[in-house]
Amino acid sequence: LEFVRAASWFGTPMTQTLEPRLFYLYVPERDQQDLPTFDTGARNDNLSQLFRTNRFSGPDRVGDANQLTVALTSRFNDLLTGAERARFSIGQVQYFSDREVMLFGEGAGTRSRSPLAGEVVLNPLETLEIRSSGLWNPDTGDTEEGRSQLTFHSRDYRYLASVGHTYSRGELEQSDIAAVFPVTDRVSLIGRWVYDSNLDRTVGSLAGLEYNNCCWSIQVVHQNYLTDDRELEGRLLFQVQLKGLGGSGGASSSVSKAIY
Repeated sequence: LEFVRAASWFGTPMTQTLEPRLFYLYVPERDQQDLPTFDTGARNDNLSQLFRTNRFSGPDRVGDANQLTVALTSRFNDLLTGAERARFSIGQVQYFSDREVMLFGEGAGTRSRSPLAGEVVLNPLETLEIRSSGLWNPDTGDTEEGRSQLTFHSRDYRYLASVGHTYSRGELEQSDIAAVFPVTDRVSLIGRWVYDSNLDRTVGSLAGLEYNNCCWSIQVVHQNYLTDDRELEGRLLFQVQLKGLGGSGGASSSVSKAIY
């Protein structure tokens, strides 16, 4: 359901929505251990996961389910431009049976309800976004995961700067900064740095150049990343992309994951 009413945001006329949502999912359990796995993994809990029909990310496993998702979202939209200025969301899954299907020991579960998932997105300016999301366990009172980020960008996204913080209980607590800075009309500098508070060290960095014109682009990026034995290793990523025709290489996906 979606309810809409007139509102205001610091004197600006707005529409405010109230969107309660119920989502019931039933999938019978089937033995899938004999099926090979190619590109499938267990998804992490988050707000978008509450409404997925499969708790696995690929087609090699279909998760059994008997559950009801209850969620509530409220948005503030600029009445004149239609732009979303704020969004508040909260939701939780109630499980009516245990989850049996697993992949490499992950994906199954016996808890009767999921963590409480929430998200706040604020766009007070067209060039500023403040985003925070997290998972809170009502049984233990602990915050299981959290991510907060402030992003400032020019209207055409040529200038971009962001500061973020990521938390996963018992696993990591990281801070990061990222930037895209044009040095000419065609060339931009790209960079990101990630610091882990638990390890007290840098765990990742990215720096490179991007050339753009109307028809094609080139990215050359050097990336440092933390290996399983907690050593920093580097690699050089290179991509040429013909706009409208696709591209090749891995630089673009790495940059898009690193810089939101």
